[in-house]
Amino acid sequence: LHSRVLQESVNEESSANAKKVEEEKMFQEIVDKFFTSIQKEKGLDRQNFRCNSCKKSIGLTFSKYKLCALDGMYYCEICFESGVLNIIPSRLIYNWDSRPRLVHPNNKILLDRINDRPFIRIDVLNPALYHHCPTMNTAKILREKLSFAAMYLLSCRDSVAHDLQMRVWPKEYLYNDIHLYSFSDLITVLSGQFQRHLSSILSYAVNHIHACILCSQKGYLCEICPSNDVIYPFEIETTFRCNICFSLYHKKCIGEMSCPKCIRKEFYANCQTN
Repeated sequence: LHSRVLQESVNEESSANAKKVEEEKMFQEIVDKFFTSIQKEKGLDRQNFRCNSCKKSIGLTFSKYKLCALDGMYYCEICFESGVLNIIPSRLIYNWDSRPRLVHPNNKILLDRINDRPFIRIDVLNPALYHHCPTMNTAKILREKLSFAAMYLLSCRDSVAHDLQMRVWPKEYLYNDIHLYSFSDLITVLSGQFQRHLSSILSYAVNHIHACILCSQKGYLCEICPSNDVIYPFEIETTFRCNICFSLYHKKCIGEMSCPKCIRKEFYANCQTN
């Protein structure tokens, strides 16, 4: 009996793993098909003048057809009867083109299945989008600020860290992987909802840092100027953070200078070797 139960358990686990592998394979196919490049019209001759779904003959001498803007394929009017308008992911990612286009219902279902899954890396697919699209640049700046502010809250008391995590759940990537988006995230960037949500969380985080005895003591003093004002890395408009030693300075103070702390470290290292 024990052996049979064990075998059933192994079979269930194997079946679950196989299902997971199949789901991941389908997910990757959807990504490759709909997100990595803009699909162009293939031409009816490439489909042998047949509907991509039911294989019915279509064309000027046969029956009317419609083009799916998502996969670039042609379908007969019957198969396309319940087609819907949808923003095309690849056009949004590469051209910031948000005009809804007709999509075959089956493709719409596939797209909806992964709408909320974060896998779109703007820094990989189209980093220039930040430069050409003001709304995406705003989202990027807000996420940069939030990533710095989150470091303070996550190292504060457990209750504070938990509160932040609950405010962003299940989208912790908003602050720990700032170039990562889901398709639904990009849609909310268009409406401004994404930016408003980030601004609300950021405001909460910054207010906590200034008011908290623990967090406020982790600020910096600019060593270049005599000011006693405490500065923080999330104040990215007015501060400069060294990418090597992470020291913080006023932008207006450091200008084109190299990081003073790094210069000192290099000087001391050279003295020791000599």
